[in-house]
Amino acid sequence: KKKNSFLERELFLNPPCRAGNPISCHRPSHSTPKQADDLLHRVLEGCNAHFEACETLRQESDNLAQVRLNLEEMTQSAGEGPHCRPRGLGCVGMGGERGGSNFLWTLANHAFCKPFGSLVALKGQLTALETLIDQMSVGYEERRFEEWRAEQEAELKRYKEEKTQDLEARRANLDRQYHEHARDQAARRVELYQANFEAEVQNYRKRKETEVRALDAGLPSHVTTVTAKPTGPPLALETLSLQDHAADTGELDNFLAAEERLALAIPRPVGLVLGDDDDDDDDTSAGLVLADEDYQEG
Repeated sequence: KKKNSFLERELFLNPPCRAGNPISCHRPSHSTPKQADDLLHRVLEGCNAHFEACETLRQESDNLAQVRLNLEEMTQSAGEGPHCRPRGLGCVGMGGERGGSNFLWTLANHAFCKPFGSLVALKGQLTALETLIDQMSVGYEERRFEEWRAEQEAELKRYKEEKTQDLEARRANLDRQYHEHARDQAARRVELYQANFEAEVQNYRKRKETEVRALDAGLPSHVTTVTAKPTGPPLALETLSLQDHAADTGELDNFLAAEERLALAIPRPVGLVLGDDDDDDDDTSAGLVLADEDYQEG
């Protein structure tokens, strides 16, 4: 308040020269009170602005050491950057020429130009580092994808091998079961054929023995009928009538011829055919029949 009162008293006693009217500097002012108030208001605003600028300058000068220390630390961490322009040309991008609008850079006499270059270099290094990180990320993703694909291929290969082994084991088991079943069926067919064959041979022998006994006895009326079931009508020795010797001879010849036809007409045993074994069995049965006929003729 004292400072403002003093300025007001000085301005009232010695008013400043008006622009374009230097005579007013030597003559007493005849301004109205309103003009005086406006003039005082402008002077006060200028004083306040000057005071604020001084305070700001003082605060900035107090913080200048800390700012410079921070910039030096950044310079040491980032490395040396490009140098400033020669003195007189000002810092690039920071206040223009020396003595420009930025009073901090002017007062520091380009002391911050070199740290600013380090910041530019740091930005370039960070950009290059970001690009390198992107490239490494892409390479890392590609390697991960290749590893994942290799793992999937290995897993698929193991799965195929396991399934192949499983199928081989199942095929071997089915082959073994098939061979066992085929062997069992073949054995059963052989047993059935053997039983049927033995029954037919036994029946054939009984029938031959009956016929031989009937022929040896010479009593056709007491001969029993044939046990076999031929395809034609049944034939028995009782149908023969032996009236005289000539008639008996003719009847006997007809009877023997009918017996031969009956032997040829007897059906074979019903059974399953087993390849080469059937031929051997047929030969055996034929041998048995021939043996019986030889015995009958004897």
